[in-house]
Amino acid sequence: MKLRLLSGVLVFALSLRSSAHDFWIEPSSHAIAPNEVLRVTLKVGDHALGDSVPRSESRIVDFSARSGGATLPIVGREGFQPAGFVRLESSGMCLLGYRSNHATVELEPAKFADYLREKGLEHVLAARSAAGESEQRVREIYSRCAKSLVRVGQGPTTGFDSMLGHPLELIPERNPSDLHWTEDQGVRVLEMLPVRLYYDGRPLANALVGALDLDAEPPTDGTHQAPIEVRTDAEGRARLRLPHGGRWLLAAVHMVRPSDRASADWESFWASLTFAVPPR
Repeated sequence: MKLRLLSGVLVFALSLRSSAHDFWIEPSSHAIAPNEVLRVTLKVGDHALGDSVPRSESRIVDFSARSGGATLPIVGREGFQPAGFVRLESSGMCLLGYRSNHATVELEPAKFADYLREKGLEHVLAARSAAGESEQRVREIYSRCAKSLVRVGQGPTTGFDSMLGHPLELIPERNPSDLHWTEDQGVRVLEMLPVRLYYDGRPLANALVGALDLDAEPPTDGTHQAPIEVRTDAEGRARLRLPHGGRWLLAAVHMVRPSDRASADWESFWASLTFAVPPR
């Protein structure tokens, strides 16, 4: 009973402090053999540094793997880490997906403004200013939409761009594991990674997409890793030049006025995608 209560308190604390933090999936590997069991960890944090999140069934809307035309549940024990496990039998690309329900947080106006600037949500700052709300506390509801790409064996590499029907969703238009190194003015560089951001099934323009290196060593001078950031164009597309191979996290946030203003002032949707890029 004490363990269950403690894990519930931990999940509640993480949900409160994670409202302005990235949330992502970290599989035990982005390349595995068929029939291997994959460990699936959920992480929350900033600048690609995060804490593992215990499994909380009350927050899960969907937690599954799409592989070989089938949808497999990612199973696990309540309150434990990693959050889940799945056995992938079919060769090819597997797409892991996690979607949460809504949680609520209240933020001081200065903290909320800092978070909006960091995530490229200046339109919300402008709307609050126009409504005379800049000095008011904020009631925000938020939900998480996380995805991860895993290559299983040597099968076909299609399916990396499948849509899961998340409210906010990042779709790579090239398979990140198939990016090639090319020559650009005598320098070896990776091909550009084109991605597209969708909100409610439609391309989302002028949204900030950030890329973070999950393998980077934390800076020792008190600073943090700066993301590679690109705004989406009118068709929701962004092109990212990743400087090297390894594990990467893409993230984006979108915020709207909720339909029910009695319960919250703003509603945010958080999307992420993790994958591995071949080394040079």
